[in-house]
Amino acid sequence: MIFLKGILAYVKPLSLFVFTLFLWGCAPLSPAPDKGVSIGNIRVVYGVNAFVNQSKAYSGMKIYSGDKVTTGRDTMVYVQFPDGGVIQIDQNTDPEFYQWFERGKCIIRIFFKFGQAYGETKIGCDWLLDTGHLEGVPKTKFNIEITPERSILTVIQGRMELTQPERMSVEQSYQVVVSKNKVEGVRELSPQELRSVTRWREPYIDRPGWCCSGGKVFESYPEDCKGRKGFFSYDEEEVREGCIPREERMGWCCSGGKVFESYPEDCTRRTDFFSYDEKEVRERCRPPIPKRIPKRIPKRGVGPF
Repeated sequence: MIFLKGILAYVKPLSLFVFTLFLWGCAPLSPAPDKGVSIGNIRVVYGVNAFVNQSKAYSGMKIYSGDKVTTGRDTMVYVQFPDGGVIQIDQNTDPEFYQWFERGKCIIRIFFKFGQAYGETKIGCDWLLDTGHLEGVPKTKFNIEITPERSILTVIQGRMELTQPERMSVEQSYQVVVSKNKVEGVRELSPQELRSVTRWREPYIDRPGWCCSGGKVFESYPEDCKGRKGFFSYDEEEVREGCIPREERMGWCCSGGKVFESYPEDCTRRTDFFSYDEKEVRERCRPPIPKRIPKRIPKRGVGPF
C-alpha cells in the first residue's frame, strides 16, 4: 500500500508536466514583430564590411527603429533621414538607431559604443546623441569620436546642447572632451584643426564605384549611376552578381487575374505576383473576387403588393 502511494505521488506531477508540455506545443507561434515605418535609409556604402543587424548592408536599405549598423575595416556608410539629415559612419563603428514621439515631436536616438561619425541635422526629427559618456541634442554639423575611456565632440557648425554629464551649450568651432562622469576640457579649434578633425572623410569623397545599368557594369559615381536608374555599389563583385541584362529579366506577371510576360519593375502593384516560373504564376493566379452588392429589400407598404 505504501509502495502504491509512492508510485501515485510520482505519476501525478509527471502527468501534469507532460500535459503542460502538450499545451505549450499546441500553442500558436507569436507573429513576427511589425517593424513599422522606416526612419531612414542607407544612401551609400563604401567598402564590403557593412552590416545591419548582422545582415550585409547595401545602398537603399531601409533603417528601422532598433536597428544596429556595424562597419568594419575600410568601410563607411551614409545613413540619410527623410528630412535630409545625414550621418556618415566611419570604419569600425557601431551605432544603434531608435525613434519615438514626445508631445507630437519626433525623436531619433543614436547610441554609440565606439567608433567615429559625422552628422548634419535638419529641421525634422530632433536627434539625441548618446555615447555612454555624454548625451546631447545637436542642431548642427558635428563630429563625434568614441573610445572606451572618453568621447570627443567637435561642433563644426551650429551648436550642441549637452544634457549629460552636465548641461552646457557647445558652440561652433569648439571641441569638448567628456569622460564617464565629467567634462575634461573645452577649447576652441582653429580652422586648420577643424579640417583635421574631419580629414577621415576625405578618402570617401568623390570616389568612383561600380554601376549596373542596361545589363552592363562600369565604373561610375553614385549620382551618375542614379541618373541612369542603375544599381550602384563600391563592391564590384556585388554589382556583377546582381547585374542581369533587361532582356534576361523577362518573367511572368499575374495582374487582375491575367498572366502575361513582364519585367519585375513593371509588375509592382500590391495585388500583382511576379515569378520567372510561368507554371508557378499560372497556378497562383486567380481572377479578382467580384464585390457583392447587397439586394435592396423594399420597405413595408412600398411596391406592387
